[in-house]
Amino acid sequence: MKDIIPMDKKFFKIVFSKQLTATDLEHQLIVPSDVLKKYPILRQNEFVIISFDQNEKQWEFPLATRKTGKYAKPTMPAGSWHPFVQEFGLRAGDAVVFYISKCDEAGKIQVRGMRQTISLMGTEVWNEVEKNEKQWEFPLATRKTGKYAKPTMPAGSWHPFVQEFGLRAGDAVVFYISKCDEAGKIQVRGMRQTISLMGTKVWNEVEKVDNQA
Repeated sequence: MKDIIPMDKKFFKIVFSKQLTATDLEHQLIVPSDVLKKYPILRQNEFVIISFDQNEKQWEFPLATRKTGKYAKPTMPAGSWHPFVQEFGLRAGDAVVFYISKCDEAGKIQVRGMRQTISLMGTEVWNEVEKNEKQWEFPLATRKTGKYAKPTMPAGSWHPFVQEFGLRAGDAVVFYISKCDEAGKIQVRGMRQTISLMGTKVWNEVEKVDNQA
């Protein structure tokens, strides 16, 4: 199973990563066979991957195994995998990555849900998915001056979003639909420009105010 999340191998060891399909989300998650030899804890004759998310919450993923042919076929059953999917609101086209930071002396396995976004230069980049997404409803007020209607988002619905993400002048807001999302849900993000290592301006998602430095 090919690693799809770009992580610097000088600092991280990828246990495995996978871009998720609707089948992965609705049923069990297939795990590469070589993971059985390297990473899980054997507990009461059952392999378990113990991992931690970005909030330091511990997740235990028992692995069910069956052997067809030469290799065992490990999977994460729905009972342990689905709660993680639901907590982070993962959807088709997202990815999951299990990795170990080489700076972590304890060697704890980290688990992250990942989602693709588009940088200012049109490059696809992967960002961590925060806990299950909040739904926002923006009623549109319309008035017609001349040939076209002029829709606006009234302050009552728009300002709470601005305040929750601490948006300021020069930031941006983007509404988009991922072609990988079968449900076709509209996503909304606050975006802020930063300067990359090479001096290029790039847009990054704005986190909630409570998470900002």
